[in-house]
Amino acid sequence: MILRLRNYCKLANEQLRLWLEDYVRRPQQAYVAMQTIRALRGVLFTGGRKFTRDEMNER
Repeated sequence: MILRLRNYCKLANEQLRLWLEDYVRRPQQAYVAMQTIRALRGVLFTGGRKFTRDEMNER
């Protein structure tokens, strides 16, 4: 029983550590995404056309 509890705590601690690492990276990921969008604005043109949701989801 004690060994099982220790294993559970290790798993919980590992999951918490992974979540914290991801949480801390979010502002950096958002910054990189916005930089990419700004860079593409000068390259890609839609001619002012608005796309429908279906068109945006097409690959």
